[in-house]
Amino acid sequence: MIENVQSITADNQTTTTTGRYLTADEVADYLNLPVVTVYKYARNGDLPASKLGKHWRFSTRHIDEWIHQNRNVAEAAGTRRVLIVDTGSQENETLLGWLRHTGCEASLIRGSDGAIEVLQRENTDLILVEPEAIDRNVEVLKRIRRLAPDAIVAIMSEEFDAAFMDQALTTGPLTVLAKPLQRESVMNLLH
Repeated sequence: MIENVQSITADNQTTTTTGRYLTADEVADYLNLPVVTVYKYARNGDLPASKLGKHWRFSTRHIDEWIHQNRNVAEAAGTRRVLIVDTGSQENETLLGWLRHTGCEASLIRGSDGAIEVLQRENTDLILVEPEAIDRNVEVLKRIRRLAPDAIVAIMSEEFDAAFMDQALTTGPLTVLAKPLQRESVMNLLH
């Protein structure tokens, strides 16, 4: 049984009782996210989508509801400031876009010098650090801690470096996030 009646409009847009349907490229433009992120969220079930053959389609109504739900979560938690200190990976660009769309004020900084400059000017709630971005320098972590003593500091890494982590833990409590990052893991740090 067909639940949604589809029709093709004069401008070749597919519409149904749930609104207009968008392609992944259109959703990426609409949400200001990389298209690979849209596909990833659709595959993981994080973004409401339907797969028609090999093509993903997204209902505008469902996308708007998803945005509203994510904004409500962010508003309930208050606006969070997040600093990502990285070496320039595409995964962190994706993370940055996702954080911004959930209501966080997020910045992506390459290397420790830029991170120190930002922390001297701004309060930050969460600092996500790639060890390579600070050259695995524990002194940089100590400085980050002095500048943002109330911030949660999380190390993001694909591989566990026991020697670095032993030294890093001397700076205070740390959270370790395994890459590839899971959205829920980052959100749990924000609540």
